[in-house]
Amino acid sequence: MKTLLKKLLPVSFLNWYRQQKVQKQAAAFAKMTPKEVFTKIYQEHYWGNKDTVSGTGSTLLQTQTLIQELPSLLKKFEIKSILDIPCGDFHWMQKIDLEGIIYTGADIVEKLIENNTQKHQKSPFIEFQTLDLITSPLPKADLVIVRDCFVHFSYENIFKAINNIKASGSKYLLTTSFTAHTTNTNIVTGQWRTLNFELPPFNFPSPVFIINENCTESNGAFRDKSMVLWEINKI
Repeated sequence: MKTLLKKLLPVSFLNWYRQQKVQKQAAAFAKMTPKEVFTKIYQEHYWGNKDTVSGTGSTLLQTQTLIQELPSLLKKFEIKSILDIPCGDFHWMQKIDLEGIIYTGADIVEKLIENNTQKHQKSPFIEFQTLDLITSPLPKADLVIVRDCFVHFSYENIFKAINNIKASGSKYLLTTSFTAHTTNTNIVTGQWRTLNFELPPFNFPSPVFIINENCTESNGAFRDKSMVLWEINKI
């Protein structure tokens, strides 16, 4: 039925309808804390699909390049401890060989952490914690992984989170950046847009390592989506 309606209704009306939905969502999210926003998204299965509750970008299809190439990064930079925040449902990360690495998966959604602890905390070197990337004291790690998260944060919350990561004393940040995009825009936390951290208002230096994820979502519109590595004390 939705497909039929899209064919019958004028494009101008569909664009207007989408914009109304976006504005309504932004107004609702603006009244909520980040914890309330992302808990609501989880509870209402906004991003979920048959494979993972963490969204289409976290399926094994969309993370296959990352699964293949992340181990080389871990070896190259001698990573012995990881803070993965937000870890979501640990869907793709469980495919990574974490032998010899202390892994902490953290998320703001308490139910996700409860589920992960029950299903995946089978080793003394893997643990899960409920943490807020913006406000919680973060454990120190060689590598902080923040994948598909800042794209949902307002500028204000991004800067708060980055300062919080810096305060942890961790060494490297590996995060999502769209390296070929030429503009950044602000949003209400809980919405989504692309980010290029080498552009204003962030102006990060040249990264020390890039993994292009070979993203195929939206017919290749985000083929520049990458996990990009920086030394935290230089951002």
